[in-house]
Amino acid sequence: SKATRTTSSTRMYLSTSSSSRRNLHGTSVANNASLADNYMDMEAEESNCFMLILGKPGGGKGTISKKILTDFSTFTHFSTGDMLRQHVREKTEIGLEAKKHMDEGSLVPDKLIISLVLAEAEKESESGNSLLLDGFPRTMEQAKALGERIDVDLVVDLNVPNDTIIERIADRWIHPASGRVYNYSYNPPKVHGKDNETGEDLVQRDDDKPDT
Repeated sequence: SKATRTTSSTRMYLSTSSSSRRNLHGTSVANNASLADNYMDMEAEESNCFMLILGKPGGGKGTISKKILTDFSTFTHFSTGDMLRQHVREKTEIGLEAKKHMDEGSLVPDKLIISLVLAEAEKESESGNSLLLDGFPRTMEQAKALGERIDVDLVVDLNVPNDTIIERIADRWIHPASGRVYNYSYNPPKVHGKDNETGEDLVQRDDDKPDT
């Protein structure tokens, strides 16, 4: 499919780009030791590093990111999806433009995503912070824009079967105000349909519903 070819091309660009120093393809939780070794090497070389975590929607990027943040607290985590949803909730200029495309069922344009993500990423980089970027880049244009402006130290690519992803997504519910994510298959809320911390209702995003 066109989407598969685009994703493969993006990964190939990241793997061969001179700005991408290390690539762990098909990484799973079992490979955390490799992740740790690579990060410790980078830590010895420089004061901050830039890591990407790639994979299909529902592939576990958020879950693995949390594990990385637990082990390596120096990282700041940016999720492209969370950033977009926050802008939509706050009805910012970017959020209103993004919502228009979401409501039409079309992808948010590369130009808008690139502007949103790289502005925040460069700010963190200039501050000397290590950054874990989740869900970006997704297209060749995004990958090229990233490679031109930021040196990438490590790329983690999560390879999960489509059937597994569909099952995960159908069971995924969120707390909109905080962004906390629950999954009835392996991480259910303490009370069905309620956020653990606030007791507020959980919702299922339209793009997580089985019909979608």
